Amino acid sequence: MDNVTDIYINKEGSKFGIGGIYIDHSELGLVRVIIGWEPYEIRRGRKVIRIVRFDFNGFVNYIMRRASRRAGTPITAYNPVASVVDSEFGVRISIEAEPVSMGSISIRVLQEAMDTP
Repeated sequence: MDNVTDIYINKEGSKFGIGGIYIDHSELGLVRVIIGWEPYEIRRGRKVIRIVRFDFNGFVNYIMRRASRRAGTPITAYNPVASVVDSEFGVRISIEAEPVSMGSISIRVLQEAMDTP
């Protein structure tokens, strides 16, 4: 993780760019990260009860809520943009929510955190 400088998380299906998770690596450049799983069926006997799919936009909403809660900065329609520094993890998190953006998160790994062992 020493070579990771930035992490970008954007919701899928928005007009503001390509959705997904991207990591800016000092040697490899911009790399797309694939997360999730294939849809799978929950069965009772031979009957399929439901099909579970990975909801990437729900995952982005969860990350936004957790970062907001950890930083103590509410993200609402009246305050859709937040930028906080988490000194424990050594990152700066910038979040944009609706109506400014469909939902995007930028995480900068601070150089001081990378220098300490």
